[in-house]
Amino acid sequence: MLAGPLTGAPLILFSYAARRVALGSVGVLQYINPTLQALVATLVFGEIFTPWHSAAFVLIWAAVIVFSVGAWRKSRHEPGKT
Repeated sequence: MLAGPLTGAPLILFSYAARRVALGSVGVLQYINPTLQALVATLVFGEIFTPWHSAAFVLIWAAVIVFSVGAWRKSRHEPGKT
């Protein structure tokens, strides 16, 4: 009986909060959950983390950092922004 509310409540809260944050920020934050899941799988459950996993992890986060730095620089140079 509680499966519906337990599933729906976080989704409803996320959609409510996502409207109040910049879309780029929401996109970057979406990478935190899979990262935490990978850490739990590796550190808690003992899943194998191969060199290919490491390479993919580094490339994904490097891309997130490049995107974030570019967005940050763009926001600093837009007229009317402080």
